[in-house]
Amino acid sequence: MHRSRGFTLLELIVAVVIFALMSAITYGGLIHVLETRERLEAERETQRGLIMAFMRLEEDLGQARDRPVRDIDGTPLPAFSGQAGDTRALGLPLLEFTRGGRAIIGDTELTGSVAHSDLQRIAYRLTDEGELLRQTWPVLDRAPATEAQDATLLTEVEEIELCFFSAPVTGTQAPPAERCTGTWPPLGQTQPTDTLPRGVEVKITLTGLGEITRLFLING
Repeated sequence: MHRSRGFTLLELIVAVVIFALMSAITYGGLIHVLETRERLEAERETQRGLIMAFMRLEEDLGQARDRPVRDIDGTPLPAFSGQAGDTRALGLPLLEFTRGGRAIIGDTELTGSVAHSDLQRIAYRLTDEGELLRQTWPVLDRAPATEAQDATLLTEVEEIELCFFSAPVTGTQAPPAERCTGTWPPLGQTQPTDTLPRGVEVKITLTGLGEITRLFLING
């Protein structure tokens, strides 16, 4: 009779070590795949947010109107104002302007609703946390109790730069750079020839995506 031969202790140890190494390699590969998938999904989500933010900017700027407003203390505010770069320390918005195209409530006798203008005051502001906010006011000329409503368009924004064109902009072709100013109304012109700029170049730097530049037509 032949006795069945079992595994020696050394063979068992070698088998366990090999199994542990294979498990570690497989686990490491799985973690890498999961991390890559999460990173790609985060990038896609950021890109989707960027596309939506640009679409909102394009819609708002395309509906810009020449309608100045008054602040809560009665100070007149221009129909369109903008700053070139980071305005967080000054507490100023990057953009603030009046836009049209808001839906008007229908027949008040039938709906019981109060009719209002199709105009609306809009602002874009960058927070200390790197969030790009879109602000809207319920009325054009503000009262002391008037508060803006905030909506977050983008997060992880590192920097935003704006440039305003006073010369005509055709399609996506901007006029020469020397005709682009960093503020609107242009410095030294309290009453510029054009109340509204012709176009706005927007440069947004996002964490992980870098700098993206777009040109938007005003009331185009």
